[in-house]
Amino acid sequence: MPNIYGPFLKGIRVKRGIKAAYVARRILVSPPTYSQIESGARGLSAERLDGILKALGLLREELDAVMGAAKDKAGKKRGGAR
Repeated sequence: MPNIYGPFLKGIRVKRGIKAAYVARRILVSPPTYSQIESGARGLSAERLDGILKALGLLREELDAVMGAAKDKAGKKRGGAR
């Protein structure tokens, strides 16, 4: 799936004080690969997303709520939905 989650995941990881290397180990990728996931430069499968969420202690519903709020905020800054 296209990786629209990466920057949000990074923000959550940093806020929780979790090291990227820890998450990389949990999902069985190298730290540079995980960095690419967080930057959005590398695609993200549903299975890998679930592994990252588990490593961060998040449910998919929580991530969707955070992303939905961010989209709503961005839409209001642009003058609403078109």
